[in-house]
Amino acid sequence: MTAGDGGALIHCRTKYCDFPGAIFQCPQDMSLAELYGFRRLILQTTGEIEELRHSGRIRRAVIAGKRHLAAGLTGYLKDIMGDGGLYTDEGGRPVYGFFAFVWKREELPEHLAEGFPSMESFQELIRRWVLPRWENRYWEQPKRGCYDEKILLAPFPGLEEGEGKAGRANTSGSRLKIYPAGQEWLLLRQALSAAAEENRTVSGCTCFPGEMAGLRSAFMNISCAGPKEPVWKQREKSGKYAYMLRMTWDRQPVPAGRLEKQLRRILRKNAGAAGIKILCRVTEIRTAGGVTRVWMETDRKLDQRFCRQFLAALAAAFELETCRCRMAERKNACLCRRRTGK
Repeated sequence: MTAGDGGALIHCRTKYCDFPGAIFQCPQDMSLAELYGFRRLILQTTGEIEELRHSGRIRRAVIAGKRHLAAGLTGYLKDIMGDGGLYTDEGGRPVYGFFAFVWKREELPEHLAEGFPSMESFQELIRRWVLPRWENRYWEQPKRGCYDEKILLAPFPGLEEGEGKAGRANTSGSRLKIYPAGQEWLLLRQALSAAAEENRTVSGCTCFPGEMAGLRSAFMNISCAGPKEPVWKQREKSGKYAYMLRMTWDRQPVPAGRLEKQLRRILRKNAGAAGIKILCRVTEIRTAGGVTRVWMETDRKLDQRFCRQFLAALAAAFELETCRCRMAERKNACLCRRRTGK
């Protein structure tokens, strides 16, 4: 069963080049704002990636925004390709990435909800876009492709025709639907059905690290070990306070993915040292002209002392000798400022 022509949406590294700050490959008509929203979910599919390295499993994801729908997978290249290749970086570490097909919402294939892109289709996607650049030592500009990928849909294993349509995927960001580990294909079918047949904005990811990781993520649906049947969870409201972090660099800015991971790690560490728990959600990262701005939301107000400690730890983590960090509560006065170097 074919799914017509789609575009390629890829985020990965190669042998010599680390993950880029932007998407590796994307359709030419996706806006920067839309790409950031997709990229935020893509990065969350790579959480606790070591689990996949040891188990050989692959995460599959559906991401449906207002203008595009993507169906893809996250995993190590050696497990996806299955040809005995090592696919390691220059340090000998196995390489992983996110590889997806994307369609325009107004041009979705008729039978898209009846299957998921086959492994052979993903392998061909990697052969076309990743392997020709595998030995490059410098990043090229992100490629803007056309909708010319030939996609073969594989029927959902273990699901009869029409099975799973009685239920529905969650389409609310304030809640999380958790599927049992054995119902990954049911999650994907219901998410694709919500997007393709009901025209809903929806997201879902299989083989997620766990329930708590799912609640912290922006995904609406996940599957993980634990529950015996699908359960719904209400998310804690973490958007009560909004902050902006501004960093002015005098060297190459840190890629957005690495910056977000470090920011979360440092915030958790400082909160633990202060004996408090903080729920944080990074909503946007922009870098232009040597200035990086990070917008984030927390469930509690951050006082001036905590912010000073947090910014000091962030500056030390990235060795910001001549970088100014400014953190302000949105719509309010400057909360605190840290300047290092000159």
